[in-house]
This record gives sequence, C-alpha cells and structure tokens, in this order.
Amino acid sequence: MIAKWRLLYDPPQPGEINMRRDQEILAEVAAAAAPPTLRLYSWAPPALSLGRFQKAEEVADVQACRRLGIDIVRRPTGGRAVLHDRELTYSLAIPDRRSLVPAGVVPAYRFISGALLDAFARLGVEAQLSSEKSQGAGLAPGSCFDSPSAYELHVRGKKVVGSAQMRREGMLLQHGSILMELPIQAYRQILRFQPRHYYHEGLPASGYPEYQAGAGFNGHRPVASFTGDHSGRRPVPCHPERSEGSCFCPQDVYLENLGHSAAGLLDLGYNIGKDELAAALAASFARLFDIEWIKQH
Repeated sequence: MIAKWRLLYDPPQPGEINMRRDQEILAEVAAAAAPPTLRLYSWAPPALSLGRFQKAEEVADVQACRRLGIDIVRRPTGGRAVLHDRELTYSLAIPDRRSLVPAGVVPAYRFISGALLDAFARLGVEAQLSSEKSQGAGLAPGSCFDSPSAYELHVRGKKVVGSAQMRREGMLLQHGSILMELPIQAYRQILRFQPRHYYHEGLPASGYPEYQAGAGFNGHRPVASFTGDHSGRRPVPCHPERSEGSCFCPQDVYLENLGHSAAGLLDLGYNIGKDELAAALAASFARLFDIEWIKQH
C-alpha cells in the first residue's frame, strides 16, 4: 500500500509566520499528529532570513530593511542570509529514518536534491548539482546565493536553489528557496559588507538603479548584469566621476560576483510560473519517496 503524505500550498505570508509554521509542522509530524509534509509557499512582505547562528547587525543594514519594508527573521536552520522576494520556497518535514533518507547532512542533501532536479527536468530546465567539494562560505556576510554548497542546483553555472537543513529529536527539516528572479538591487541596499576598498585604474563606471519599495516588489525585474568588461570579474567603481586610482566599493565588487554566481529562472529566460513550478515539485517529491499526496490549501 502506497503511503500518503501531506502536501500544503500556503498563501504568501510574513516571514515570522512562515518560519513559525515550518517548526509547527515539524512538531506535528514528530508527534504523529500529521503525516510527513511538503509545504510550498512564498513571502509577503519580502523578508531577509538569517541562518540560526548569524547576527543581524553583522549581516544586514537593519534601518535599510525597515525603510524598504523588508522583514528580518531567523530560520531554525543554519546557513547564510537569503532575501525572500520573487521565489517559491519548499519545506520538507519528515522522520529522520534510513528508510526515507540517507544518514548524514550531505548524503541527505544529495538525495533530496534528486527531487529538485527531476522537477526542473519536467519543466525543461537543464540543471546540475554542485560537487560534494563545494563548501559555500560558512557564516560570512553576504547572500547564500553567492557561492554553491554541496549538491545544490545550478543552471548554466548560476545557483538557482539555496537550501538549509536541520535535524532534531529524530526529525529532519529541509527548506529552500527557488529563485524566480534574483533581487540583486535590494541586496545592495540591505547587506553589510566588509569595510575595505578596491583600487584599479581606468575601469568603467557602473550605474545601479535604486531598488524602490513597492515598485521593486511588484513586477520590477532586477537587473543582474553590469556595465563594462566582466571577463575577469573586475570590480566597477562606486562613483562615475572617479577614474584612475579611484575607490571601489565592496558592494559593487560583491554584487558583480553575485550576478555571475546566481540567477532566477525568469532571469535565465524560462517562462515558468510559480503554480507550474509547484506542480512539478509535488510530482517529483512524490516520485522520489514513492508516495501519494493528501492535498491541503
């Protein structure tokens, strides 16, 4: 007899509610009050989620987040900061049993990523997994999407999915962000950067559009490309009026690298909606675990 698990489609909600709901669902499954659960959801308003061990003041400009209407929340999982805006988020709460997932964080990541790969394939997206040697950037300031971790999905060399995992009292929670669009201009305004400068001669000036609250969160497509020659990923200057020996902001250097490292499905030219992506994920997780869904909205 095929096991029946719970599939939840949640409406957009504030970050605090989303994170609390993930933990409540995990507790329900642990108490056998609900079957293993896959939850698919999004965020409103946008939120910057921090890893369990990160300090907000070291990672984010808290005042800028308030000004832009971006919540700051903490995930129960580890990892680095993620700005949740134009994306679909998945959350899987299951018993940490060997009949379901392999032992160890990295083998479990690889196994669960199989469902994500299959979902992308169903949608005609050619994705690959980063190697086991990919270690990410620890708890360094910056976005989770600026570097791949082991067995995370990338498309055309750009990271599209960022996931985090925790185990507690015989249970496993893994949740992850699937980018539709990379909110690169918002990252520029809300992340804190290392207090250092970069000096080069004769490099072209950059022009960053301001990320507008409201406009940026409703249909505005972030620009994930930059002026100038990027063949060597050279930094671009903070101020157009400066040329030789000019100062280069770490924000500009960092964001150029982020634009090379990550992108959303829409940024990459895939005309895929959230509902279509959610349906593919549901089918692929059902296939991975050989189960049927009890759907709840």
